[in-house]
Amino acid sequence: MGVDRGKQRPHLPHYQLLNRLIGAAPWSALLLLALLSAACSEAPPTTAVPPPSEPVAPTQVGTEPSTRGPSASPNPTALVTGRDWELLADQIAGGDAGSIEVLVTESGFTSTWLRRYPTRAVPEVRLPDPIFAFFNILVQAECPWATMDALVLDRPSSLMYGVFTRRPLHHCGDVGGAHTFVVAVERSALPSGPLTIRLEREFEVCVDCGRDSEQIEIDL
Repeated sequence: MGVDRGKQRPHLPHYQLLNRLIGAAPWSALLLLALLSAACSEAPPTTAVPPPSEPVAPTQVGTEPSTRGPSASPNPTALVTGRDWELLADQIAGGDAGSIEVLVTESGFTSTWLRRYPTRAVPEVRLPDPIFAFFNILVQAECPWATMDALVLDRPSSLMYGVFTRRPLHHCGDVGGAHTFVVAVERSALPSGPLTIRLEREFEVCVDCGRDSEQIEIDL
C-alpha cells in the first residue's frame, strides 16, 4: 500500500510530546524542563541602587562664648584734651599691672587717691562733671617709662580706651610692672547707657584670660 503524501501528521499537544520524550529518554525531558523553568523564572534586569550615604552633621559656628567684650570699630573718635578729658597724674608706680579702676563720683575718686598716694595732694579737676579712671598699663618693671597719647571713644561699640607709647629700651629684663595714668573724663562727652572702659584697644596681659581686670563696664 502506498503512502498518501497529501496528508500531514497532526501536531501533538505539548503534554503528549513531553510524555513521549519522558518515555524515550527521561534525561532529555528533565533537561528540557530545566531550560523552560529557567526561561520563565528569569527576572528582568534591574538598576543597582547605591547604598544610602551617612548623614553629615551641620557645622557649628560661633558656639564658644566670648569673654573679650565689645570689639573696636575701625573709626573711633579721639576725645579732645582739656575739653573732654584731662590727664591728672602720670605715676611711675601704681596699681596692679594690666588693670583699670573707674570712679563715677568725686568723693569716690578722692578716697581712692588718698588710699594709693597718702602723702600727695588730690589733683585739681577743671571739668564740670567728671568721672575718673586709673589706667594701670603693663610695662617692664626695670623700664616703666611710657606716655599717654590719647583717650579714644568708640561710640558704635560703646567702648572707651587709652592709647599709650612705651619707650623701647633694651636690657630691661622680663619682669612686668605697672605704669599708672589717672584721667578725668567729662560725663557729657560720653554716651548714655552702658559703656565699657578698657585699658587699650587690644587686651594686653593674656589673650586667654577672662579679661575682668583690663576692662570695666559702667552705666551712665
